Amino acid sequence: MPPGRYDSTKQATTPLSATARLVALEVNFRRAASIGIPLVRLPIDPLNLFFQVSESHVWALIEGLPFGISLPTWARYARRGWYFKNEADSHIHYGPIWALVTPCDIHILVCDTEAVHSVFARRNDFGRPNKMYKLLEVYGPAIPSADQTNWRRHRKIFVTPYVQTLL
Repeated sequence: MPPGRYDSTKQATTPLSATARLVALEVNFRRAASIGIPLVRLPIDPLNLFFQVSESHVWALIEGLPFGISLPTWARYARRGWYFKNEADSHIHYGPIWALVTPCDIHILVCDTEAVHSVFARRNDFGRPNKMYKLLEVYGPAIPSADQTNWRRHRKIFVTPYVQTLL
């Protein structure tokens, strides 16, 4: 695992692992700072299995409190599906390109048509987050989880039934 990367699948709740997460967060934050875009620290990795299981219960508990609780700015990004409620507010506040920095990853969010077009046009220059797509392999390898060498084969098998000329 590269330096500054913390494996969220092996997270425990010990003080030592909490310290390791904070160190990994700071390492990732410093790496992301070199990009020169606005950054938001998210001390909880949204892909952490324990967090995914307990997240809805935590939010239900927080929302059920009789008095208002003031949460830190990063808390809104810890909620599953935050981008639906947020809409474009974060891009209005931070700009067209900004990043969420977690102990495990740096998530760059882009809302600039030219930048998005450039990313899609140069898709081979950008690495795929294959570990995020491993969940889709429940029934076997799939297009999203295929690596560079197997992607064309998977795509050819998938697209064949939908090509009009072959029908």
